[in-house]
Amino acid sequence: DTGRCETTLESSRGQVLAVAANWAAGEALAAYKNGHIGLWSLSKDGSEPWRTLAGHSRHVTCLAVDWSGKRALSGSLDCRLRLWDLRNGDCLR
Repeated sequence: DTGRCETTLESSRGQVLAVAANWAAGEALAAYKNGHIGLWSLSKDGSEPWRTLAGHSRHVTCLAVDWSGKRALSGSLDCRLRLWDLRNGDCLR
């Protein structure tokens, strides 16, 4: 283990306020000020997320992924928590 950076993911979507790892799927989730969440592949190069979850109307400030890697929970300054199905991008609640 060298301790060096393995990859850098950059997006034109603005400031990243929170991140979460979905190790089961090899993905990273990034929360943005625009209320969106980007899903990034950790195994492929790319300058943009491969999927965007949209549903919050204000900054997304926190993220968590369940142990199975199938769902994520997000919190926002819009005073809402949202539960996401990461397999298809649907907002479940």
